[in-house]
Amino acid sequence: MSELPPQAVGAIVAAIIAGIIALLGLIISKEQKVSEFRQQWIDALRADIAAVIRYGHCMSRQALAAQRGELVSSSAISEDFAGITEASARIRLRLNQKEKQSAALLAALNKQVVSVRTETDAEIVSSVTDDLVAAAQVVLKQEWRRVRSGELVYRMARWAALLVIVVLAAALMYHVFRK
Repeated sequence: MSELPPQAVGAIVAAIIAGIIALLGLIISKEQKVSEFRQQWIDALRADIAAVIRYGHCMSRQALAAQRGELVSSSAISEDFAGITEASARIRLRLNQKEKQSAALLAALNKQVVSVRTETDAEIVSSVTDDLVAAAQVVLKQEWRRVRSGELVYRMARWAALLVIVVLAAALMYHVFRK
């Protein structure tokens, strides 16, 4: 069997290296986009939780005012009710109730929505709101860690790229010092 000329071996090795680099570049860019979408998800969840809290406190204040016999605008009540319903629905649609942290956040969200519809004591509403914020912070921190470290495929591609570089450097060093 005849040997390949060194130029052919070099061309084949260069093609393999270029293919590996292209594949790693593709994986990294795709995973970076996934991380960007995850960051947008985090930002939207944060905004919806803030909206639930805002609408909830408005509803609680309106209930307290009505209990005192003060005049409360029915359009304001309707707007706040619609706002909290919409924001809480978006939160429910974003979360996976099978995940422990998400389930805790959903329970805190339900407690918040019920509380602001029925409770007029500001301290109780504030306490329930604090529970919602605490549960949200756990989910947000978990997702932020995932964004910061990258998706699993990205981390694997990063290590694979490092391994390829080390192997190629070792092969080059072996070839140079072999003679």
